[in-house]
Amino acid sequence: MYKKILYKRLKGYIVIILFVSLVISMSILRFINNIIRGEFILIISIFNIPLPIYAMFMGLFLFSAYKLTDTMKKIKNIKDVLGINTNEEFDAVLTDCKVQIDYRLFINDEYLINMYEMNIYPVSEILDVSKSIRSGNKGARIYTVNITTNSFNDKISFGRRERNADSAYRQIKALSYSNGIKNDRNNFSTPQSDNSAQNYNNPYENMIMDEDDIKDKSDWLGSL
Repeated sequence: MYKKILYKRLKGYIVIILFVSLVISMSILRFINNIIRGEFILIISIFNIPLPIYAMFMGLFLFSAYKLTDTMKKIKNIKDVLGINTNEEFDAVLTDCKVQIDYRLFINDEYLINMYEMNIYPVSEILDVSKSIRSGNKGARIYTVNITTNSFNDKISFGRRERNADSAYRQIKALSYSNGIKNDRNNFSTPQSDNSAQNYNNPYENMIMDEDDIKDKSDWLGSL
C-alpha cells in the first residue's frame, strides 16, 4: 500500500526527472562532440531545442527534485511520529487504520494521516472540518476537505471524487463531534449525591407542614 501511494504521488516528478536527465545527457554529449569536431555553437540544443526551452527543462528538473526530496522528508517525519522505521511497518499502520479513503486519508485511534499533503497529527487536535469546491480544468469540480486543528489548517484534495470527499467529511465531522462531546462532559459540574436527588424529588422538603399535616386539615387556621 505504501509503495502504491508513493508511486501515485511521485510518478509525475519521476517521469520529468528521467526525461530531463536524458535531454541533459544527450545535450552534454552533443556539446562535447561539437568541441571535439571544432564546431562551437552558442546555442546548446538537442533535436533543435533552443536555449530557453533547455532552461525550462532545467527548471522542471530542479522543481521535481525538490518535490521528491520534500516528500521523502515528510514521510520520514510521519514514520518518526508513529515510531516506526521500515516501509513494512508503515504498511501495517496504514492497513490497520479504521478509516481509509482513496489512498489519501487514513485515521486510526490516535492519528489522522493525510497522504495527499503528507501531514500527520493527533485526532484529539481536530477542532472542525468543512468542504469546499473549486473549478478545475474545463470547469470540472475539485472537491477538498478542510480540517482545522489546534496548530494549523490541513487540506485534503479528492479531485473530482465527490463521493470520497463527502465520506471523508462525514467521518471526520463525526469524529470531531464525538471529541467535542467528550470535552463538554469533562466540564460538567459534579453530579448531585443520591440524598440530594431524593430531596429534590420531595415536594415537602423545607416546608413547616409535612405531607400528613396537609392531609389533616384540623390544625389549619381556616378550620377554627
